[in-house]
Amino acid sequence: MRQNHTLHRKNERAKAQLFTYGATEGEATFLSLHPDHYSSPDFAKSWLNEHLRQRYFFGFGQSSQTDGGHGYHWTDAKQALTDVSTHFHSLKLLQPEIIERPIIMGGAESGGDIALRALIGHQLVPSSTFLVVQPSLMHLDLWDKWLNELSQPLQGTIVAYEHSQAAKRADSFVNMAAYYGIDLTLYLRQQPCTGWSEDFHALLNERAQQAVNSQH
Repeated sequence: MRQNHTLHRKNERAKAQLFTYGATEGEATFLSLHPDHYSSPDFAKSWLNEHLRQRYFFGFGQSSQTDGGHGYHWTDAKQALTDVSTHFHSLKLLQPEIIERPIIMGGAESGGDIALRALIGHQLVPSSTFLVVQPSLMHLDLWDKWLNELSQPLQGTIVAYEHSQAAKRADSFVNMAAYYGIDLTLYLRQQPCTGWSEDFHALLNERAQQAVNSQH
């Protein structure tokens, strides 16, 4: 069911909300961030399928920055990172045992960028794995600095669209990570007309299982 949201002017703030789905006793927990101009409930519809719902617990963090309608964006990175901290705190309140299970950061487009910033640049979430789709990865020199300074192990998957500038930067990002001994996987896919690539849910499940197995 679509959520009802109060309309906001673009420069106003809403409450940073967390929407949860799936198995509360799942093998792993995802904290996923929507692209610009989406709400978390709308994003969750395409990010999830029934198999994933039954196997994992999902928190979808919604930005406090509104676009003037029913969509939300992450333009102010500082505020976005504050929102991510709020979302993770909300997850811990809902599921205190969350730190005992793998936590996987996720996101698409701008949400993928913020997920990576929170995980790699600022280490706001105690997670060692991620899956993001089509992050922009602008300012590669800054990402290089963050990867060099990273103090925790990291595994991750990036899905990018063939022939896009984001795909070129993702390839450079993966090579930089490899230089620092960080093993990331880049999948190049044709950009679908709607939603994500046909194998997207399988990739999401694969990343979750790798996180679960690495914890044992």
